[in-house]
Amino acid sequence: VTAAKGWSISRRVRRRAGRIRGWPGDMRLSVVQGLLGARAVAAHVRCGDALAQHGEEWGLLPLEAYARVLHRGDFVALVSASYRGADFPFAETCRDVVMGIMGLLNRRLSVSSSLFYDEEVGADLARLAFSEVLLCGPSSTFCFWAALAAISRGDNATEAHVPAGALLMRGSRPRIPGILWYTAPKLARGWEAPALLATIAGNLADHTRSREGANKK
Repeated sequence: VTAAKGWSISRRVRRRAGRIRGWPGDMRLSVVQGLLGARAVAAHVRCGDALAQHGEEWGLLPLEAYARVLHRGDFVALVSASYRGADFPFAETCRDVVMGIMGLLNRRLSVSSSLFYDEEVGADLARLAFSEVLLCGPSSTFCFWAALAAISRGDNATEAHVPAGALLMRGSRPRIPGILWYTAPKLARGWEAPALLATIAGNLADHTRSREGANKK
């Protein structure tokens, strides 16, 4: 009986853990998270040269955008890099910013996030393409291609949130099953990590207050 019970539990563990896909070889994905039913979410942050560009389409997503997608208990792989030549001048700022975003996600949105920074580009693409839920930031064609790969797996549970704007698809929103187009809120822009993080975190507080006010009416 004990052996049968153990086999039954083991089978359930494998089945639930199998729901958390992607990131082969990354030990951050544990069986415990599978048992909890946590979704495997990947979020891509294009930093680097995006900070030097001008216009409303360039910048970093505020926590408000993450809050609309994430559920309490999700496992989030935060993917970013600054090893390209155009990104390298901003490497220190971007590292501080994405580490700050990871902390904000964990504390403010009650998720379990891990940072994958300056890792091999193929592994980053796999982390994005094999997620259950994908959140793309603005101005990232790399993440858009990953989103197309993710939905092409044929899993109806896969959803990819992609910002619609002038930089992607020229503002159009073609009907692609699995792609959820969204309008990005006001982006954080600048060159200093503390100011960027203050804007990113502050927008969530504003969003929360406005939502609470609407609920009281």
